[in-house]
Formats: sequence, structure tokens, C-alpha cells
Amino acid sequence: RAFCAGGDLKEMDEIAREKRRFPVPMTGLHRNVFEAVLEGIPAIVLFGPLLFPVAQHLGIHQIHYAIIAILAMSIGLFTPPFGVGYYGACAVGKCDPDKAAIAILPYLAALLAALVVIAAVPWLSTGFL
Repeated sequence: RAFCAGGDLKEMDEIAREKRRFPVPMTGLHRNVFEAVLEGIPAIVLFGPLLFPVAQHLGIHQIHYAIIAILAMSIGLFTPPFGVGYYGACAVGKCDPDKAAIAILPYLAALLAALVVIAAVPWLSTGFL
């Protein structure tokens, strides 16, 4: 089954409930894309009120969703070529952003792997509550 812009919301809800882990990783990926362009506070102000009620409706724990949102936001902040934090770090370190882009890729891969693991295993963020 495929999602489309004109799709039935009830069908999307049923699919998401069948595969309970699907919405959180997808939300993390969407946040990475959107927050690479925006800074942290505007991104939270824009996307927090939009996506948090959806997460609650799908039964995702609030703490788990918040951790995914913050981790995704931090990855987006340092993802070249749009990440504002990336260019700020390059300016402070006095290095060329083109050369530093290659060096930051393993770090971003590790962060993305952590995002996927935490999104797929909710116990990691809510197990000790």
C-alpha cells in the first residue's frame, strides 16, 4: 500500500497502527530533512505543534517522540550542505566546509544509526520511566 497526498486518512491510520514502529522512524527522517534548513527553535515551534498530536494519536509515548525529535533536529543541524550548525562549526574551527564535509560523514552515519535504533526500540528511551 502506498501513501499519497489525496489518500484516505483512515487507511493511513490503519496502516500505521498495524506497523506501530513505522511512524517514529519516518518522522525522524522527515525532521532531518526539514531541520537541516531551519534552526532549532523555529523548527520546534513549527513542527512541534503539528506532529506531536499525530504522535499521540498513534499511541507513541511523549518522551520517546521528544527524544526522536531532538536527535533528528541535532542531526539536521550539522548535515551539509544546509546545516546552520555545520557552517558555524567550520567558521569557529577555521576550516573549509568542502573539506570538512567528508570528515563529518562517519559521524553523521553513526548519529543516523542511533536515530534508527532508538526509533525502532522505544524501550531505550522509556525503559527506566
